[in-house]
Amino acid sequence: MNHEHVVSLLQSTGTLTGVLDEALAEAIARAERECAAYRHEEYRFIRALHVRLAARQELERLGLPEKWQLAGNPARMGQLILQDPGRMSLRLLRANPLQPNRVPHAGSNQARIRVWQQPPLDPNWPAAPSQEVVFLALWDYSDERNRLDGFSLRFIHPVGAGKYRGTVPCDLDVAIPRHGTTFEDLEFLPQDQEEDLFGSYEILEAEETD
Repeated sequence: MNHEHVVSLLQSTGTLTGVLDEALAEAIARAERECAAYRHEEYRFIRALHVRLAARQELERLGLPEKWQLAGNPARMGQLILQDPGRMSLRLLRANPLQPNRVPHAGSNQARIRVWQQPPLDPNWPAAPSQEVVFLALWDYSDERNRLDGFSLRFIHPVGAGKYRGTVPCDLDVAIPRHGTTFEDLEFLPQDQEEDLFGSYEILEAEETD
């Protein structure tokens, strides 16, 4: 894990994470209200799809910070991408509890496989990127039985397609604190994960001191 990449990612997305957190919180609440007729245990995909659709609407209502724009085709299973054109994009998905590192595998779709099979981040990233770098923005329930009790958000850079019930290789895995990040107020704690090919970082809001 490259600490400079963690710093660069947080700096690049710092203005976005607050509004994304707000949009996701409202989208998850809407999904519970608007999908109440469907038992979650039997129709898990419905709420994940609904969250993406509702998050897009909430982001349109809230507005995005400078440089960022909404992308993706919502007609394709609610596809939602947040894009800083030419530099980076975040593809919003729900974390997959069936995967060891909860990162969704690419599946059999060739276009999706190409997205997942990126080269590792350049040591100098994000300076003068040769192509737009794609990250997965993975949200998940804090407690799937009590789905309104909060959620988590991670930014992942995959470097391989992975497979069903297998670890998806990634060289950056950053947990974003609730309510977004203010870069100056964060500390970094490396996580030891034997099954994670590259490791991950948990980002914690630093305590205020007098």
